[in-house]
Amino acid sequence: MHPPFRQFRLFLAALLPVLATAGCATFPQLEAGVSAEARAAPDPELMDSQAMLAAERAQTIDAGTQQRLSAEAAALRARAAALQGPVMDSAERESLQATSRRLREDAARVAPET
Repeated sequence: MHPPFRQFRLFLAALLPVLATAGCATFPQLEAGVSAEARAAPDPELMDSQAMLAAERAQTIDAGTQQRLSAEAAALRARAAALQGPVMDSAERESLQATSRRLREDAARVAPET
């Protein structure tokens, strides 16, 4: 066994009891922050998470909220459908393509490719 590894093992062996007893220490600064009323309070009641989830699932929304949400969803679907169309019509596209061709021809006359 290499000496540095042996030294590391000895260090860990010496450190282990110190770390184990550190968990038993009290911290007066933390203890002082807890009021007597909080110390006397009963422990919190633990609930089954499935029971909490079942109670949440059982809740329903009222008819007015359902109608409002349905109307908002329909409006969003209509807006999305409107955005699916082309951005420009064929006349605009042809105009842009013609302008692009003209600018390329102008650029070729001014600065021919070498």
